[in-house]
Amino acid sequence: IGHWKAEVNGKRKQDEDFPALLSISSVKEGHSISNYVGIFDDITERKQREEALALELSRAKQIYERAAQCRLPLIDQLELEVRCLPAEKIGGDVAEIINISDKKLLIFLADVTGHGISAAMTANAVKMLFNEVASQVTSPAAICVRLNRILCGNILPDDTIAACCALIDLDSMNLTYCLAGTPRPVIVRSAEFINFKPSVAAKSERSTMVK
Repeated sequence: IGHWKAEVNGKRKQDEDFPALLSISSVKEGHSISNYVGIFDDITERKQREEALALELSRAKQIYERAAQCRLPLIDQLELEVRCLPAEKIGGDVAEIINISDKKLLIFLADVTGHGISAAMTANAVKMLFNEVASQVTSPAAICVRLNRILCGNILPDDTIAACCALIDLDSMNLTYCLAGTPRPVIVRSAEFINFKPSVAAKSERSTMVK
């Protein structure tokens, strides 16, 4: 209604194409339109910034997907499935499952505050650190303590990371876990819901039978 705007292709003197924004507005005299005014803006730099941002977001999405996805080990007596439903395309979710032995499985879940590139980068760093620490110790509480010590001095002051680490022993059907700021996990068995008891602090852990 009296105004039109669209992106068009312009052409420079050197016969070079460039992106432009064309805005056309009507000029009224009384109640009738007497003329039109057009403004032609070169938006090359804006397009270059948008393309650079799109590339960064694409790379951040790839980093995030690496942090949120994990390879599921093949273990007898156990069927594994991991599902992540992020609120945004790029977030700070972390999931990892490590097959310690034929009968022992280490599970790690974490969530970095925020979304976007910074959260994805931090999430990827958390996953790499977990794999490094888990190669040295398998106690869920010890893993959380070591990760906390390392990350406290290397993440942004306003970043918060919540995590859950659990060790499943299929021989004893015992699950040992440590909760570090996450909601209590739930075991669903038929129509029965078993709530995990919270661990007292990040340096402590609890065990429960899962048979």
